[in-house]
Amino acid sequence: MGTQVNLVVARRYVLMDRLGVGGMGEVWRAHDLVTQSLVAVKVLLASIAGSTAAEVRFQREIEAMARLDHPSIVPVIDAGRDPQVGLYFVMTLQSGKPLNEVHPRYRSWRTLWPVVDRVLDALGHAHARGVIHRDIKPDNVLIDDDDEPVLLDFGVARLKDQASSGTSAHDMLGTVDYAAPEQATGSRRRIGPWTDIYAFAIVLFEIVCGRLPFSAPSAVQSLMIRLDHGCPPLEPRPGFGAPRGLWKALDDMMRPDVHQRLQHIAEVRERLSELSLDADYIEPPATSLTAALTPGHTAENPPVNTAPTGLEDDEPDSLVVRRSARGTLDLTPDSSRSLEPPLRPHALLGRDELLMSLSRGLDRWHRAPQPGVLVISGAAGTGKSRLCEELLVPFIAAGQIEAHRHVWQQGPDAGDALRELALSIAGALGLERNPMRDQLDWWLRGRRVEDAARRALVDWLVPDADVSIHEPLVTQARRTVEFLRTCTQRPRPFALTIDGLTHIDRSLMALVSAVRDARLPLVLLIASRDANPPQGVDAPTWLGPATRPLGPLDDVAMRSVIDSMVALETGEAQVLVDAAAGNPQRVVAALNAQRGRGQVVPAHPRWVKAPAWWRTPTAPPT
Repeated sequence: MGTQVNLVVARRYVLMDRLGVGGMGEVWRAHDLVTQSLVAVKVLLASIAGSTAAEVRFQREIEAMARLDHPSIVPVIDAGRDPQVGLYFVMTLQSGKPLNEVHPRYRSWRTLWPVVDRVLDALGHAHARGVIHRDIKPDNVLIDDDDEPVLLDFGVARLKDQASSGTSAHDMLGTVDYAAPEQATGSRRRIGPWTDIYAFAIVLFEIVCGRLPFSAPSAVQSLMIRLDHGCPPLEPRPGFGAPRGLWKALDDMMRPDVHQRLQHIAEVRERLSELSLDADYIEPPATSLTAALTPGHTAENPPVNTAPTGLEDDEPDSLVVRRSARGTLDLTPDSSRSLEPPLRPHALLGRDELLMSLSRGLDRWHRAPQPGVLVISGAAGTGKSRLCEELLVPFIAAGQIEAHRHVWQQGPDAGDALRELALSIAGALGLERNPMRDQLDWWLRGRRVEDAARRALVDWLVPDADVSIHEPLVTQARRTVEFLRTCTQRPRPFALTIDGLTHIDRSLMALVSAVRDARLPLVLLIASRDANPPQGVDAPTWLGPATRPLGPLDDVAMRSVIDSMVALETGEAQVLVDAAAGNPQRVVAALNAQRGRGQVVPAHPRWVKAPAWWRTPTAPPT
């Protein structure tokens, strides 16, 4: 353990010793004075504390983890800004050792497979909720005392439904030794689930062979090799039983071209699970790894990760140690940035029957895709977006459908809304003109769109600066359908969620009509406050049957929502029920307000009432 410090974060978390350090932050074991439990507290490194980009990434890590609810992913308990350490967040404390330290215990694929399968399950859960980890490596997989893996460190994760993520389009984030070609070259818009799949294939190669797959005198040369080569031949470490077919599976996970690589965690699990049942094992000769080992290493102690491990606790870049020596830190330029701890119901309570009914319908649809539309309407905070998410996630995680979520921008120019939808799907929204055209061309090539059709779509979506396009709305909708057709010509059917609407506007009605006229086999999920078209516009015939309104939840359902988030006495919970008037989002707002007043505090698995001595970090000491 490292140097101990006498520092209390947010008047609550007593830092004890530092557990580790990464590229962005350091993690400390801490004692929670409120719950009297041990937790893990993460703060930014001193070298980047106060940087706007670093703080955006830090916030993104919290948002990414807050989206996830999986036994192999660490939950976030609390988050905020402390005048002594800056931005911080608190997690449950996990015991165990990193995979790179314990991997010698796995002597065959048969013993390794259960751990691999659980990690893949966690990654599939994250991908289904739009979170790409981007830093899969042995250090970020913790193996606990029960041999259960826990996926750590979403510090460079990308949220697929956010055009901006605190990085430029050409930033290299992650760990070089495990980076996929598209990540290593900084092509952030081309990152997806396949990026994590590539990195995890390197992890598996390293466990099986005791070394990294690509050796070169420099990181740049290693990256260049990856641009042209898939998985090198397997030479399992002495005594490791590897099944035939493992190399082919890893090679398909490590193809340099994204479009030739395995695309979905469900595909990877299927391929690797078949190997776990294969009795035809390769038993390598005892000397098979000798030539690959560098001087000073043995087959029993291979160089799993030769990258620097980071600073010791008493080194000058430790933010906490600097604070202990100097006092309160100046965290400008953006010291006004604040964080809220994640708070949302653990399940979609009160909508169970509707969700089950829609799930049965989606199950039938994915087996025989055809044009479909579902409109979820209701006031802000009633759970429209969450219902669409919970409906799709199981099907995405199982590899049964592909999906995209787009926040619709309503305005006077309907053509712009349709173009933005297509650009969003292709990952090109928000780019400058030339990079936008390059991204669209790359995306369409991956879907094997013929040259002439590809050029026509790119020219329509990104016209020359001096070209003004004025087309009838019906023509714009048909062009959008031609683009969407490329999404449906895939192994899995395509579901498109359109969120953020206040009403069903003309451009959306034109799009739905064009999809139906073209018999395009995709389903549109539309979340809108109002399920009616603009005043004076006739409602299309499909709108009424497709609409499912979300009204206020009854008191029983609201009590269940509240009980899932916070432990309160009956009378206190009833006050929230009455104030929320059937709207779950009002409960979230009320609890955050109570937290600000020091009445409740974040805890795991539910928030709790604050003890009598508690004062919020922003309140003056008594």
